[in-house]
Amino acid sequence: MVDELHIARKQYLDGSIPTGFQRTTIVGVNGWVPFKDRRIRIVHSARWRTPAAEVSDVGHRRTYSPNGWGCAHRTVTAPDMKTPHEAAEVGQLLRPARAQHGPGRTGGRRPRGRHRQGHGGTRVESRASPGIPRIPLLTTTEAMRQ
Repeated sequence: MVDELHIARKQYLDGSIPTGFQRTTIVGVNGWVPFKDRRIRIVHSARWRTPAAEVSDVGHRRTYSPNGWGCAHRTVTAPDMKTPHEAAEVGQLLRPARAQHGPGRTGGRRPRGRHRQGHGGTRVESRASPGIPRIPLLTTTEAMRQ
């Protein structure tokens, strides 16, 4: 865990967030979790909150909720999983750390995610999985794509 939290405003100029920014903070770096007979390295762990979520768009009238999308959590691991099924097992192991806090747009429930992949150079990340049971298929598909 870090000694001191610094809140950063991450700008989004593409119009996907009504306010144009989200607040982000790194809460932990260079950690690990025990898994089977080894350790899964944690590169970093972050939390963020996006203010104001659009709840309706009818004609030229948009309505926003001040609750935003709640607090989200992301844990970035090193590539220590050996199989797609291990990736799902580690996802299950890290699940309590990702639990959404506060009411947010979903009333305290974790929203059903959409799978996205970020590409750049040799680094590929899969995030926002639509559920831990789907991680093996998503991981296998991404491996085949590469």
